Amino acid sequence: MVRSSLVTFCLVHILWCNSKAQITKSGNLVPNPGFELLAKKPVGWMANKYEFHETMALWTSPNLGSPDVLVNELLPNLWPPRPHVSMDGYRARSGKNMVGIKTWGCGQRVMHCKEFLQVKLTEPLQPGKSYELELWVSVLHNGVKANKLGAGFSRQFLADASAQKIGTVRPVAYFTEIVAPGLNEWWPLRYTFVADSSWKYLLIGNFFPDSSTAVDTSASEIPYAYYLIDDVSLRKINTFDNLKPEQVSNIPILLDAVYFESDKAELLPDSHAQLQNLVNWLNKHPAIRIEIAGHTDNLADEKYNLELSQKRAQAVADFLIEHGIASERLAVLGHGEQRPIATNKTEEGRQRNRRVEFRIIH
Repeated sequence: MVRSSLVTFCLVHILWCNSKAQITKSGNLVPNPGFELLAKKPVGWMANKYEFHETMALWTSPNLGSPDVLVNELLPNLWPPRPHVSMDGYRARSGKNMVGIKTWGCGQRVMHCKEFLQVKLTEPLQPGKSYELELWVSVLHNGVKANKLGAGFSRQFLADASAQKIGTVRPVAYFTEIVAPGLNEWWPLRYTFVADSSWKYLLIGNFFPDSSTAVDTSASEIPYAYYLIDDVSLRKINTFDNLKPEQVSNIPILLDAVYFESDKAELLPDSHAQLQNLVNWLNKHPAIRIEIAGHTDNLADEKYNLELSQKRAQAVADFLIEHGIASERLAVLGHGEQRPIATNKTEEGRQRNRRVEFRIIH
């Protein structure tokens, strides 16, 4: 169904599509989140914002900057050549496409020194609802390394916005440390928040002046910071404030903002907000007992997956216990790869299968 709908969209709008392109992913309010859907196939660097608009579907440049549409197969021979810049050997985090933007260099008299991405969300944010923002970034290795790259929101579409106008965008999340991943290493910016307005547009870039941006120029051969963006998502996450025990008894409830390092069972700090919300809910319902269940995809050995899922479920239980929930109220299970909720043949499916859930037990 998704594939046939995409084909229709491509034909109607005369879009250049690859076979894995998606307009949206399940639950994601960001259309074309991995930049796989193009209006036409690029042939080189973007000369100006209008070329970016003619090439990239659904995303725009809110100022006069010219983000680059970067396709894996074209990276070794981008035209025209840029001094000291080679994308040979780089690749998108997923799929075939990514976008590159400059985030620092205005004091160096660099043309289009601050570039941004803008996209209209599939629906406005709902004030009072909890959301999770995630985007992945890498860096041009011989460029300046900088911090402050992040995301913000606008109620209105910005076109040819001045630096002053861009400066009014309130960043919701940004890197406080200098972002310096290794070659083809991708770092996530992940943040959970409660919407305070009906924001309609998501913007990505550095919304701070160069003077308040920390940089590392020690390995730089060019006078600007150039970052690669891929896999952007914004989605509502489960909160339990209004969860009624009698309505969800024995029904698995996904902890969709709980994260672990790859192949490890240590909770990442981004998990704490949702787990604290669960603590608060359990305190409001002191008679409730829950079962915490861990699940994995099928990429590793079955015994290994079973043990990992058990350890991850136990890590969630340990957090709850450390925050005052009696251990007697918690049961812990690991199901490994035995209960998938999606296909394990795609990365998106495997991500859905790697999960922790809880359900009320009696």
